[in-house]
Amino acid sequence: MHFPLRYKQSKFGIVWCSTHGKPAVKPEFCNSLQQFFDLLYANKWMPNRIRKKGGKQRLVSDITRRLIKREVLNGSLRTAKEVHLKLEELGYSMSYQSAINALHSVEIFTEIKKKKPLLTAQHKKARLAWAKKLWNRRVISLD
Repeated sequence: MHFPLRYKQSKFGIVWCSTHGKPAVKPEFCNSLQQFFDLLYANKWMPNRIRKKGGKQRLVSDITRRLIKREVLNGSLRTAKEVHLKLEELGYSMSYQSAINALHSVEIFTEIKKKKPLLTAQHKKARLAWAKKLWNRRVISLD
């Protein structure tokens, strides 16, 4: 079903233009009726035109992300906190989580180190008792 375009024209150009009651093109972009129709049918008549990239721009540039990846793989940056400080040093004002997201974008994933308890005196005694109990047992090597 086709809905006709409705528009009002004044001495300042198109004030309001719509399809089905909703504004199609903002009036400040339309200096004339012809320009309005050019904008409205741009995709139909000019399919190969260069469009702006959609979406939110990345905070960290491609060059910086490659630099961070190289330094992490070389070992000069070992923790996400070091990466965050390096990015701030390079002039990127960002949160710690944004630094982790930048690492994820270059396929480097972080995780929190698990805390392991140290051996207690009781564990050491139990291990020594087990070793003394089996110290003369013969081992057959099947190499």
